[in-house]
Amino acid sequence: MSFLLDMNEEHRLLADSLERMGREINEFEARRRRLRATPADRMALWPHLAEVGAFGLAFEDRRGGFGGTTTDIAVLVDSLASCLPVEPIIASLVAAGRTLAAAGCDRADRLIAALIGGTRVPVLAHTEGFDAFAPPHLVRALPIADGYVLSGMKPAVRGADVATDIIVSALLPDGAVGLFALDTASAGIEMERTRLIDDAGAADLKLNDVVAAGGDLLEIDDAMAAIGDAQEWSLMALAVETASLARAMNRATFDYLNVREQFGQKLSRFQALQHKAADMAVAQAEAEAVASSAVSLLVEMPSVDRQRHLLLASLAADAAGRVIGHSAIQLHGGMGVSDELIISHYGRRLAAIRTQVATADARLARLVQLQESEL
Repeated sequence: MSFLLDMNEEHRLLADSLERMGREINEFEARRRRLRATPADRMALWPHLAEVGAFGLAFEDRRGGFGGTTTDIAVLVDSLASCLPVEPIIASLVAAGRTLAAAGCDRADRLIAALIGGTRVPVLAHTEGFDAFAPPHLVRALPIADGYVLSGMKPAVRGADVATDIIVSALLPDGAVGLFALDTASAGIEMERTRLIDDAGAADLKLNDVVAAGGDLLEIDDAMAAIGDAQEWSLMALAVETASLARAMNRATFDYLNVREQFGQKLSRFQALQHKAADMAVAQAEAEAVASSAVSLLVEMPSVDRQRHLLLASLAADAAGRVIGHSAIQLHGGMGVSDELIISHYGRRLAAIRTQVATADARLARLVQLQESEL
């Protein structure tokens, strides 16, 4: 049963369906084979999720979806977390989706409709260095007669390797920030693809005088506010995923302790390991409480206070995930780091989560910045 508090009956039915789909299509050994193939198949789940309408959960009715609430997003992430999807669910549906939802233009409407249908995969490319919350400075957009020319780079854009569209933040000549929706097949876009620690993909994005039509500039009143909102929703989704992975890791570890024997008795009988397991259970409860709090926080209007609390929640979720991840691997011994055991993949995903929106240091720096701004 999910730890999410605001689920209704429709949510529960959908969650059951998504969990079953994840177990069947993303069965661990099948997933390993796909990701070790050349080239790796990182989109196996995507068409199935689109077929059952899961992507509609990310958007309100007026944008063609049937969800759009924090609970809708949380149910989707929670249901799929334990099957370890590498598809850009948070990068595309949450980060890019929230950015597109803030735009009031035909380009955004068409891209949202295609995303819900599963035919387009947009991802947000904003971060250019340590400070994920700062305006862009590496990518600049210069106006031309019928649009703009974009030049610069975005390093390690998660999901860019499988994206069809990139929502790129760029500095405009007047010092404002613009968000451009670019087809990845556009002339001048280069990608250097790489595999991340959790087997998902990313790419360094290079823009070499890419011509963007006027309609590619999304009509958003405050681009940095839209990016900030997308980051906050992503932090919430990652906190939910951390709690779900904590539950999965604890279940796998406690089952292991009840089966594995040493010195003639099960590992679960050793007092030191019981204490370690108790710490893991407490950390899981903390992760679930923090995730539920993050889901509730986003009901409030965007504000400095909301961002501060979400940053704190994300750091608390990271700390709980680190306790469980390290302890689970330790209790499994040498097999805990083996590619053949799912526990190592859970641990790698938890490590990746801690840097997906911004590193812990970057989030702490942002907290200090917010605190100093109110003094």
